[in-house]
Amino acid sequence: MIVVKIIILIFFSLIYSQQINFKLDTVSTKLNQPWGIEFLDDNNILITERNGQLLNFREDSIIYIKGIPEISNYGQGGLLDIKKHPDFKKNNFIYFTATPKEKDIVGTALFRSVLENDSLKSVEKLFQAEFYQPTGVHFGSRIAIDNEGFIYVSFGDGGTPASAQDLSNHNGTIIRLTLSGDVPNDNPFIDSTHAKAEIWSYGHRNVQGLAINPLTNEIWSHEHGPKGGDEINIIKKGINYGWPLATFGINYDGTIISKDTSIVGAADPLYYWTPSIAPCGMNFYNSSSIPNWNGSLFLGALAGKHLNRIYIKGEAIYEERLLSNMARFRQVIQGSDGWLYFITEKPGLLCRISMNELSVFNNSAPKDFNLHDNFPNPFNSSTRINFSNLYKGEFKLSIFNLLGYEIQSYVINGSQSSFHSITWNGADSKGNKVPGGIYFYKLHNDKMSITKKMILLK
Repeated sequence: MIVVKIIILIFFSLIYSQQINFKLDTVSTKLNQPWGIEFLDDNNILITERNGQLLNFREDSIIYIKGIPEISNYGQGGLLDIKKHPDFKKNNFIYFTATPKEKDIVGTALFRSVLENDSLKSVEKLFQAEFYQPTGVHFGSRIAIDNEGFIYVSFGDGGTPASAQDLSNHNGTIIRLTLSGDVPNDNPFIDSTHAKAEIWSYGHRNVQGLAINPLTNEIWSHEHGPKGGDEINIIKKGINYGWPLATFGINYDGTIISKDTSIVGAADPLYYWTPSIAPCGMNFYNSSSIPNWNGSLFLGALAGKHLNRIYIKGEAIYEERLLSNMARFRQVIQGSDGWLYFITEKPGLLCRISMNELSVFNNSAPKDFNLHDNFPNPFNSSTRINFSNLYKGEFKLSIFNLLGYEIQSYVINGSQSSFHSITWNGADSKGNKVPGGIYFYKLHNDKMSITKKMILLK
């Protein structure tokens, strides 16, 4: 077992998103072409690297997992996505996709293995894609497991666009298998003599984002367009998604691929990008740890070099771009702690986004202290903070920003009255107006301290 010590939380910064500030921690700068990430539990994070390394981040160490089958990183191939079995705690199964180094085989395969003592045991190849005329590009690949116990794996068109409409190979498809690698009896082409039984959907260019919507159990995907025409789709049984017969993109040399952006018999994208952002990796955020992002869809952008947030209000789809020009974002995932994690290349990073809340060391107030719930939250510049106490002494009301700096304070003489009402005007101690966002007010003296969070509107 090889263990490399790393430094946790190398730096942090603040992200400004819809009037809310968030903290960005860099967990590691040691990654080399990372592709997939999976949380086993609170203390173990698996990350694949395309060169064939599987890393386990455990507390302050990187452990290199042994027993990886021989991998070919020919072209865009290599060790790709990774996902744990829904009953991992009982069986220690993990799944991963890779392009195996085997004679006369160029294509993506799905593997299953037991992870035991930092080594892969009983490695099985559950499925090998049959690629038509592979060119070294567009291998996919992402893995998703639904609530019914089926596993979905995406494959690119292998660089031969027309093959994505040919069901006799696996180019440009998403397949569906049982967790044991068998073909389900209700797959759409199970009885066809001209189609691969594993296929669930087809007509894809290169799907590198696949996620299960936790609210609907729908399968969402995104795929690379050529020059323009990146897409988000909701994947349905047996549906053709049009590539290359319909696309919003053009060839890299500017020539036309198709005059059609929509055709009869194929599904239109839910959302698309022109120009391309080169989306990669995708997951839903389903946690109240960052309330404003709960229910959002996050994906990385390779060419766009940003973290992309998609959210829906009514029938409208909105997009927010975060951390622009930071790196090539390869995958994003919700951690077991409820925060958002992502991996990047150029530079190779593992990062975490969390809410930057003020630490409260003493939040005990005497029994005679009452913080009246008669003020609104969010706050504005005329909101009053009301409280009463029977203790006859001096209090201080401090306003803190998310970095924990005191930006404003008021001294309250408790001997004059048992009821107090303070108005913060939304300015710092120098009179400068502060931006909207999350702040904290703290009522304290040498005997007690109580801290509350507020949202300042601007």
